[in-house]
Amino acid sequence: MNQKWKTLLISVLTPSGIISGIALTVLWGYFSRLDRLDVFFEVLSIKSLFALVCCAAVFSLAILLFIFFIISIFMPIIIPQDINNLPTYNKIQNNFLSILMLSGLFPMAFIYVFYYAFDFSRP
Repeated sequence: MNQKWKTLLISVLTPSGIISGIALTVLWGYFSRLDRLDVFFEVLSIKSLFALVCCAAVFSLAILLFIFFIISIFMPIIIPQDINNLPTYNKIQNNFLSILMLSGLFPMAFIYVFYYAFDFSRP
């Protein structure tokens, strides 16, 4: 495998693996306090672990996108309105806002495609 793909795979799976480990620890602790570890080991399977890791990866990606886009959304607020020496400032600002609004649709489209590709209503 290419080194670039290995680095990308490790950078995506490390946070989701940590979140999944924390979630499994919390669930194990919860079922252990109820003295129902048999339920924990019955529902624990490769499919459920894979779904948990995928959900954690999507959650990590969503948080990363939120952090990235919140900075971009605040940029037009920070840029002052009274810049007269900047050529075509209004055109730049309108194009920037249009690009931000369009790029905000991509995470929504990704979530919808992910939801319909993996039918979660099936047992």
